Amino acid sequence: MPRAVPECLTMSNLAKSVVSAQTRVILALPSLTEGLGAALVAAHDRLPGRVLVVVDPDERVYRIGYGTFKEIKDAYGKGMHLLARHGLRLGCGLIDEEAFFLTQPPQLVEAPTDPEVHAVNAVYVEPQIVLAFLRGIANGPELDDVLSPDPELSSEAREDILDRLANSKNADLEAPKALPITDEVLAVTQTSLAMAPPMDFQVHRQSMVYTSLLLYVVVELTACRLDNREIVVNKALLPLLGEKADIVGRRSFQLKVDGDLSGLAEIRRRTDILRTKTARSLGKPYGTVLLRRDLDVFEAERKAIEALIELNHPEAIRAFKDGLAPQVEDIRHICLEQCLHTMNDQDIIQALRPQTKDKKELARWERWKETRPSRPDMAVQLGDRIQEALWNNVNQMMRQLTKPKLEVTIREFTLQQMNEDEFRGRLLDAFYDKKDLAPFLEDRAVIGKKAKEGSDDTLGVFDEDPAF
Repeated sequence: MPRAVPECLTMSNLAKSVVSAQTRVILALPSLTEGLGAALVAAHDRLPGRVLVVVDPDERVYRIGYGTFKEIKDAYGKGMHLLARHGLRLGCGLIDEEAFFLTQPPQLVEAPTDPEVHAVNAVYVEPQIVLAFLRGIANGPELDDVLSPDPELSSEAREDILDRLANSKNADLEAPKALPITDEVLAVTQTSLAMAPPMDFQVHRQSMVYTSLLLYVVVELTACRLDNREIVVNKALLPLLGEKADIVGRRSFQLKVDGDLSGLAEIRRRTDILRTKTARSLGKPYGTVLLRRDLDVFEAERKAIEALIELNHPEAIRAFKDGLAPQVEDIRHICLEQCLHTMNDQDIIQALRPQTKDKKELARWERWKETRPSRPDMAVQLGDRIQEALWNNVNQMMRQLTKPKLEVTIREFTLQQMNEDEFRGRLLDAFYDKKDLAPFLEDRAVIGKKAKEGSDDTLGVFDEDPAF
């Protein structure tokens, strides 16, 4: 049975194998991780013509963290075979007589694993299996050079001579599967990466831990107060206020709420619970978050509050308006007393002239004026006119009252810059009553962490790479 040995192959160990190679090095990977380019160049200097590298030069490879573009640039132009195979994701290697397949997880979505976990990312196989794969992805003269017969290699680690001749002939007839990387290819990739640089992989991974857990929410309740309303009285109705020096008399009256507004209070109370108990504030700069699992509960309460608005707000408006009559009467009395104190009979009669072009109304006023009304009669007429003006102001104010609106914005959790320990601490403080949250976060605390300082071992399958 062919040999297939599962293994954990780190990039640092792979680089060590490249450095110690004696006869040949062939690597096919999405890209090169930090340190691997220099190891390949060193191997080529010792084994000229016996080192071949196949990579995917597309800018997307580096943006999601399969490797670093810098390693490709450093390895380019050093004399070794460097081929481009777009879409390459399954990695393989043939170093001397060792053959293996391996995966290279993108750093954008996967961090080094816990050192106590024995990860499996590679499988060692018979050389003929990798040889067949290499012919399938990079058959050509460059591969022929590296796979030329070598007396130091056993027959099991070499291609059959007839297979080799057939593969070489096929390479002359078919379109190349992998072409040498050129200056133009590198320039295009470098320009794209400069335009849209790779993300900070560690921050993205930390953020990704919380993406499935949290949602950002903003909850606002607009126009749900009636206790701060006032009406403004025309200057002519409050003449004694006047203007002294640069002081302008205040002509507005605060309206007290005498009716039952418990319905609006209930709307505000439940809205406060929605944004402080169902959702929780983490403070600046993190904002308010909602556990994704509580979204259905949140939405149900949101709909219940909107139903309360439809039911309670009209009742509150009626109660508010019904309680205004005594207040309007008090204001009318103040205005009337000031007008009677400052206006003579002729001023009052002129003030009572209808503000209209209706001839009948004007004629009626003229007839009333000619009767030479008494001062008490004029006071009654003026009081009625003031009351009408005040209620016109009240009705105008009431028309400006808008129905409360519950405005909710929900968006996906994203975090470009964060101190993970501080964020996790605030999250646990905010959701102190969610006892199952702490173990969930503690289990993921190692995500994005680097190897311990001074240690030769990495945390997991691959070493941390810079983004670009």
